[in-house]
Amino acid sequence: MPTDPSSESRSDTDRLAEVLAKIRDLGDAEDPKFAQAVLMVEQRLMSSGPLPAPSIMAEYEQAIPGLGQVLVDRMVIQHDQEIAVENRIHDRADRELEHEAVTVRRGMWMIFAILLVFLAVAAIGLLVDEPRAVYVGVGTPTLFGVVWGVSRLVTLFRRS
Repeated sequence: MPTDPSSESRSDTDRLAEVLAKIRDLGDAEDPKFAQAVLMVEQRLMSSGPLPAPSIMAEYEQAIPGLGQVLVDRMVIQHDQEIAVENRIHDRADRELEHEAVTVRRGMWMIFAILLVFLAVAAIGLLVDEPRAVYVGVGTPTLFGVVWGVSRLVTLFRRS
């Protein structure tokens, strides 16, 4: 098929219309049944992204001069707005995670301090009073709580 330099400047739609006209003329001239047959030609133009395909953009520009630039400008503005929204969402998520980490650390320190107070009370009670079973009953779980609290604090500080 020879390539005509002038045909390269024509749009795909113009070339398709020309081919369809030739097919219809051929059908009318040689076979009357062919002229009655249904011709279905499907053209699919696919483009990815927010802008139309370049051939369609050229047709817009031909119909209304400057429309192509307006479409491009609007797409750039829309893209910038989408990026700004995504940045705000990520910033908010980062702040929430930081706040949660601070709250967890504070709670762990408070539990650790309370457990140390209970352990001190149990130790003093063991040294001073006679009913040692009460203080052993308070001190043993408290001691396990202290060990657990220290292990959690070490784990938290390793992560951050």
